[in-house]
This record gives sequence, C-alpha cells and structure tokens, in this order.
Amino acid sequence: MRKLHWAVGALAIAAVCITIVGISVVVADEEVSIEKMPAAVRATIEKHAGQGEIVEIERETEDGQVVYEAEVIVNGEEVEFQVSATGEYLGVEADDDDDDDDDGDHDDDGDDDDDDGDDDEE
Repeated sequence: MRKLHWAVGALAIAAVCITIVGISVVVADEEVSIEKMPAAVRATIEKHAGQGEIVEIERETEDGQVVYEAEVIVNGEEVEFQVSATGEYLGVEADDDDDDDDDGDHDDDGDDDDDDGDDDEE
C-alpha cells in the first residue's frame, strides 16, 4: 500500500512538472520588432527576406536555444524561416498543418502513390 501512495505521489509531481515546462515554453515565445534584436539576427532576416514584406518576427526557445522566426510575404506567398540568436540562418520552418504535397507525389494524402486517397476515382 505504501508503494501505491509513493507511485501516485510521484505521478502527481511529474504531472505538475510537465505542466510547468509546457507553460514556460508557451510563455517563452514573444513577438519582437526588427529594431530590437541583435544586429546579426536583423541582418540575416533582412538578407533572406529580400524584397519581401516582413510581417512578423517571434523570439522562441527551442530545445533550450533562442531562435528567431520570421514570417515574410514573398510574391504573395507566406514564407517562415528561422535564425539563431547568433545570426545563423537555420532554414525554412517545417509546417505540416496544411494540405501541401509534402511527399512529392502530386497529391496531399501522404502516401507514395499519385492518387489523393479517394477510392471513388479511377
């Protein structure tokens, strides 16, 4: 019985810790203006934005590292990329919340064939 109480207590503590960590990650994201960021970060964002319109920049903490995420409109398309706190270009932000063709087979169903997963079509 004592082991059961200990296990329940340990689970409760773990749940509280996970919740606190989750909240701190959410709170760590903040929108910043380009004028208030390190010069190296600003230069990299401006370079990769090119003639595009910088819509938003957020400072985030990912895996304990500060990164800046820039949202830019280029030729009518939204592009998001990340830059490290030292100004290193980290690449385009991965975003799988849309219906893009991420697997290159010209459909949006996620498998390797060329159909869209709809069995009604032949």
